[in-house]
Amino acid sequence: MSNILDPITVKNSSLIHIIYSINGLFNSFGILMNIGLIIITVKNKTLQSTCHLLIAYCSLCTILLLSAEFIPLIVVLASSLGSISMLTCFIIHLLPAYGICSVTSLIACIGLDRAMAVFFPFW
Repeated sequence: MSNILDPITVKNSSLIHIIYSINGLFNSFGILMNIGLIIITVKNKTLQSTCHLLIAYCSLCTILLLSAEFIPLIVVLASSLGSISMLTCFIIHLLPAYGICSVTSLIACIGLDRAMAVFFPFW
């Protein structure tokens, strides 16, 4: 079976290693920037309004979401791991799933908060 889409062939490809490594590098940068945003929001007293706290919580949930991208990197780069079971994959992806659900609702809350600030400035 010399199929180019054979999972073993794709997993051992150097191009896959490069792609997942670059993706992991960008996700690491995103996680560091989100951690910085959370630290600045907590330390700075002028950033303690509702909107800023929602943005900080959105960054926390984005960190959970970005952490899911390291799972394929670990599976591909670890040569001893042939694959992981579906149950393990499900358990590992619970936090990132919470992150994506929370991020979408938090963005709606931030938009609603900003709309109320524009339409009702005396609020």
